[in-house]
Amino acid sequence: MMDEILKITQGQPFIVVLLLLAVYWMTRNNADLITRLHAERTHRLDRLEEAIAECERDRKNLWERIAGKDL
Repeated sequence: MMDEILKITQGQPFIVVLLLLAVYWMTRNNADLITRLHAERTHRLDRLEEAIAECERDRKNLWERIAGKDL
């Protein structure tokens, strides 16, 4: 496979350099994107945990009210 790539790029150093720069640029951008997406996901999971805790409190209060009416 590497031999095929070398044959294709032989005599075309500008395109090879351009492709290497593109790969480097995409790697840097993807690293930034991954970092931002991870932070956003963490924030959303924190909000979800808070909402679940609030739901559990509401459910507990509701069951207490239901149990109090039956007595």
